[in-house]
Amino acid sequence: MRKTTALFLSVILICVSLYSYAFAETNKEKDNVIITESHIYGDKSLAENVDIKINMQYRENLLWKMNYSIDDGITKTDFSIHKNRIERDYENNSSFNLYTDLHYEEENLADTGINKAYKDIMKNAEPYADVRKTIRLIDYMDYYPITVDCYFPEVFSIAAGTALINTAYITDSTENELVTAIGEFFKIPVMKSHEMEIYALVDENRNVIHTGSSSNDGTRELDEFNFSASSVITDKECFIYFSNKTRFGNIADTSEIPGGYGIYRLPYSQDKSTKAMKFSCESLKNVFQLDEKEEIQQLELSADKKSLYMISQNGNNIYLTVIDVESFEEKAKITLSEIEGQDCGFGYIDEKFIVINHWHENYDERFSLYLPDGKGGFKEEFSTYAYSEDGAYEDTNGNTCYPGASIYMYSNADVKWDGEYLYVTNGSSRFRRPAEYNSFSLAIFNKDGLRFRGQYYTSLSAGFDGYQSSSYYVFLSQHDTIDIVLG
Repeated sequence: MRKTTALFLSVILICVSLYSYAFAETNKEKDNVIITESHIYGDKSLAENVDIKINMQYRENLLWKMNYSIDDGITKTDFSIHKNRIERDYENNSSFNLYTDLHYEEENLADTGINKAYKDIMKNAEPYADVRKTIRLIDYMDYYPITVDCYFPEVFSIAAGTALINTAYITDSTENELVTAIGEFFKIPVMKSHEMEIYALVDENRNVIHTGSSSNDGTRELDEFNFSASSVITDKECFIYFSNKTRFGNIADTSEIPGGYGIYRLPYSQDKSTKAMKFSCESLKNVFQLDEKEEIQQLELSADKKSLYMISQNGNNIYLTVIDVESFEEKAKITLSEIEGQDCGFGYIDEKFIVINHWHENYDERFSLYLPDGKGGFKEEFSTYAYSEDGAYEDTNGNTCYPGASIYMYSNADVKWDGEYLYVTNGSSRFRRPAEYNSFSLAIFNKDGLRFRGQYYTSLSAGFDGYQSSSYYVFLSQHDTIDIVLG
């Protein structure tokens, strides 16, 4: 019996030792993330004093903080496991958004609006046979329905009818008042040109299996107006703005909105003890009116919170307008770019510089850098192509790629300017194939164009081909952070 016990304990000790060794080796791998460089273009010596800081998160509890030196390729990793859920930076930012939802709602029994359109095509649908129809939206509704989606720290967004707000912190009366006020204020007639293809699939018992819509009916592209409003939020008000252009560039009718098209101010307050929200709907108004031809592309609050920076486009002209937050007066309006056939992509706004990523009708992307002019405005320092035809390479799918960079809204891009060179880094989209495209890049520009570009991917997602389960891989998502550190 003693021999058996001793043997059993020895086996247990060996198993524990092996487990401890395996755990140590696993954690060693986690602490030693390898970042591999590929697709080099240009003069790498320009990046010899550049480090990239990356924070990558897996689900809600694992966090990798990495510092990668472009010059020597050394990665320093700080890996941590968190018992409690890790909050991402964006979760601490308030948001107030409006949009039009044109999806079929099965739980909505009303035979009106978009639901009627879907029910009409499902009446005589054969079981398990896809049924499709191109509709004119104006045949089913007069005005675009508005959904409210708001989020404030400690007030978590949940589905609540036509408002995505937390009823625990927003009373029913406040919610109803907000949704009603928004719907009555933003009255936008449905455009006659707005078409959409809707489709549905039902079973033998007429139960809905799936529904959907498309802006292409298989023979042509369809014009549509996707109302989507974002906000810049201060500690006491929301500044709401939206694009008034359709997919084909037609202008939506905003004449029934009080004050017409522009920037709208909605004051709010939050009880410090209960966190209950109160919106001053009676004070909702257009505080900065615009010509309907001048489309708002972007709105941001200055670092000192005293000004709004608005990037807009009217025809071939892209403008930056500086607006006083208190008086709503125009401090300055600068024509950033005036190129025939161009479209504004996205602006990276810093107190010391502004970068506009825009493109022409032939899809030639450009970066334009603007520096303060000492008079409250900005002047162009240089404008150059964002991509170079030199150094073209093929990815593993056989696609021809060109070295360069882009920045876009909701991306994790970072941009730095050192007085001579412009540094741009950005992460690629999640779940792209192959694994090396779950990565980040660094591009360096000056007045002569692209001078250096490198692509970098981590060992955390190595081996993922886009088809197997992604549960065992860590990807660089748009919510992870990438920062350029200049030595």
